[in-house]
Amino acid sequence: MIRSINVPSHFKILFATISGVKYIIVSSDENFYKSYIRIPNEITILKHCSNTLTLRTDHDSINNINFIESRILEIFKSSLKVFKRSIFLKGLGLKASLLNSRLLEFKLGYSHTCLFEIPKNISNVTIIKNIITIESFDLLTLGNFLSKIRSFKKPNVYKGKGIWYKNESIILKTIKKS
Repeated sequence: MIRSINVPSHFKILFATISGVKYIIVSSDENFYKSYIRIPNEITILKHCSNTLTLRTDHDSINNINFIESRILEIFKSSLKVFKRSIFLKGLGLKASLLNSRLLEFKLGYSHTCLFEIPKNISNVTIIKNIITIESFDLLTLGNFLSKIRSFKKPNVYKGKGIWYKNESIILKTIKKS
């Protein structure tokens, strides 16, 4: 069985063999996206000059070739999707500013400012008052980046101050009165 897949022009396809296991590496120039797929030994993949991949196998492994083809097409679609998340700084004196395109500065009530470098996979960061909106093509990197920012000043469940996710609802605890 033979299948052909047209590769979009902004993707690079690389092949690697590690300890006898074949991998295909799909990477994008525009958004630093990279994904790895393990290829079974019964499938052979050929790359043509005209940005076409050809998958070949015998009739026994039709399910494998269908899975590999759907996985590659899924990578092409998902890398074009932009994920967008927002966090906001809640409390007096909590401020954020963008020093340059790759550096965030936070004033969180400490005696020093917290500087944080923006990863390459993050495509856009905007700050409007106390709301920080971050966009990325990679959901995992976006989530890790937001959790690192949030770890600077975790939400206080008694006072309601700290760094909160947008639309996060946590019921504030009541303070014991003696």
